[in-house]
Amino acid sequence: MKQISKPKEKIDWNLNIRYGMLQACYWFVTASTMVYVVALLRDRGFTSAGIGEILAAKYLAAVVSQFVLSYIVDKLARKISLKMVIYFLSGLCAIVTFLFWQIHMGYIGTMICYALFGCTINGVYPYINAMATKYTKAGRKVYYSYARGAGSVMWGISSVIISWSVESFGIESVLVIQLIMVLLQLACAIMMDKVPPMVETEKKAGQVHSYGYLFRHYPGYTLFLIASVCMFIANNLLSTYMVDIVSRVGGGNPELGYVEMALAIFELPPAVLFVTLSKKLNVRIILFISIVSTFIQIVLTLFAGSVQMLIFAQVFQIFGVGMYWAASVYYVSQEIPEQDWVKGQALINICSLGMGGVVGSLLSGRIMECFGLTRTLQCSAGIVAIGIVIMFAGMRISMNAEKRKKQKQEE
Repeated sequence: MKQISKPKEKIDWNLNIRYGMLQACYWFVTASTMVYVVALLRDRGFTSAGIGEILAAKYLAAVVSQFVLSYIVDKLARKISLKMVIYFLSGLCAIVTFLFWQIHMGYIGTMICYALFGCTINGVYPYINAMATKYTKAGRKVYYSYARGAGSVMWGISSVIISWSVESFGIESVLVIQLIMVLLQLACAIMMDKVPPMVETEKKAGQVHSYGYLFRHYPGYTLFLIASVCMFIANNLLSTYMVDIVSRVGGGNPELGYVEMALAIFELPPAVLFVTLSKKLNVRIILFISIVSTFIQIVLTLFAGSVQMLIFAQVFQIFGVGMYWAASVYYVSQEIPEQDWVKGQALINICSLGMGGVVGSLLSGRIMECFGLTRTLQCSAGIVAIGIVIMFAGMRISMNAEKRKKQKQEE
């Protein structure tokens, strides 16, 4: 008897293109707030320690707002859609950016503005990621790794554009670019199709669990989160003072743009090849490779003596942070219950960009002011090494739990 083949899955390219545009705009906004943040705040009269405190406030606000937002979304899931959350955060970010551009504020005012940037820019990302998961779950497959690749391309392009703008029009032009791109991000979100309700899986799979429940019942996931904190403390120490790292090896604004573009280019291979790679390797192993690659990247950056060597060090971004973001979305769907996916993605964002950013900013500011750039990079390498050990332990726990579960099913 002739076997009837299944109909080929139809790919909604229109949806994927629009989602890729949303990711691209988000990463342009992120680049505009990160690449020249130290130079911008120094130009406004702040010391390295003061800059560290301001950025710590930003990431601390991101952590707190994630808990508050996820609680509100859980309670009002039938009334609040993912798109509404993205609209609100993008609109608020645009208002704060405009005010910060127009008014040269003191220490407290600047700290409040950056805290709001943490709530809005860092806070919106897990909801943009969750949007892809929801579309796919509803039968409209979104190729997240390709969309994230579009974000990497845009980071590279934006770094060159921002560097040119700073060189031509001054450091304040960064805020103009940020405002324009936040508004474009909002426009892209408006163009997205209606997202399936956030309570859809709750009806089928049970009640959304608390954070405490996830920590207690999924120790491998918990250790992964702790390792993510270490990884992003180190990454924050590296990225915050990249302008000083480039200056140390004899570069200026154009060279900083080239280094940031190299970072973005080297994120592209994992974004494009992740789906294929995930079929050959367990997602947990891919995440472990990403933290090891981050360690190598930081060590090579520490010993770089020229702009060329510095760019070469960023090659390890291929399996570093870029791979982490692509793998973490898939990891959540593999590691924790379906009804907790949005909360699980929010926790990753809280620990990586939030807690990692808070501690990394405070440490980098103090170490930079007291001991200089070399000691800052050495501390960065040491912290990510601790993260490697923790992630390895979490990976073993998760894999052993998975084996026991399979054995029970076979019995």
